[in-house]
Amino acid sequence: MKPTSGSFQRWLEFLEQPYVNDVPIESLMDALRTKLMNLLLYYKPQSEESSRKLQKTSAAAALGATGLKFVRTLSAHLNLDELQTETLLRMALKDSSGCEFNNPLLVPQIAAFYYAERIALLKCVGALIRNTNDVSHDYADVMRPVLEDLLNQGLYNKLVTQMQEISNAPVPSRLTNVQDQAVWVNQNACEHAAYMENIFLLLYTEQPGTETVSAMDILKMVKEHCLASAEPKRKPKYSFITERDGIPALRQVA
Repeated sequence: MKPTSGSFQRWLEFLEQPYVNDVPIESLMDALRTKLMNLLLYYKPQSEESSRKLQKTSAAAALGATGLKFVRTLSAHLNLDELQTETLLRMALKDSSGCEFNNPLLVPQIAAFYYAERIALLKCVGALIRNTNDVSHDYADVMRPVLEDLLNQGLYNKLVTQMQEISNAPVPSRLTNVQDQAVWVNQNACEHAAYMENIFLLLYTEQPGTETVSAMDILKMVKEHCLASAEPKRKPKYSFITERDGIPALRQVA
C-alpha cells in the first residue's frame, strides 16, 4: 500500500509491510525523511499568518464560510496551524463536500484522527529503526541512509528533548471541558511512551549520537517526570483528571 501524502497512519502501514511490489521506495524514503526530521514539531501552532494564507487558497473557496469557520474552531481546539488543519480535515473525511460542519461530534472525530497521526509519526521512527537493523528486511539498505541522515541531524537529542517537554507540559488552558482534558492527558501519555520506545530502540541498537544521554539518565528522567507512579506516597501528575476518569495510558507509561 503506497502511503498518501501527509498521512502518517498510511506511512506506518507501508513501513510495517515486509515487501511491496512496484513501489518507488527510494523517492518515498526521501519524502519520509523530510516529514520525520522535526518529529512532532512537524505540526505547527495556530497563527494569524496561516489563517490569512488559508483564505487565499482554493481550499477556502471549496469550504465556504461555514467550512472556514469550522477549520478555525478546530485549529483553536488543537492549537494547530490552519493550513495543516485544513489538510487534516480532508485526510480525516476523505471528502469534505456535503459535510455537516455544525455537527457537534465532528471536532472530537477530527481531533481523534489528529492524535492518531501524531502517534503514527512517532511509530514511523520506530519502524524505520527496526527495519534498518533487520538484515533480512527487503528495504533495509534503502532505509539505512535515511536513519543515518536523521541521526546526523540530531534525532536522538530531539527525541530526548521533546520527551522532556511533553513530560513537563501542563494541560492546555484552552481545554475547559473535563473530557477534552482527559483525552489530552491520555494522548500526552501515549506520546511519552512512543518517545521512550524510540529512545531505547536507538540505545539498544547502539546508534551514533546516543552517547550524549545514557540509558540511566533516561530512566532517571522518566522517574522524575513520569505521569503516574507506582510509589504509594507520590501523587501522580494530572491526578485531578486521572483519579476521576482513569487513564489506561498513564499506567502504561508508569
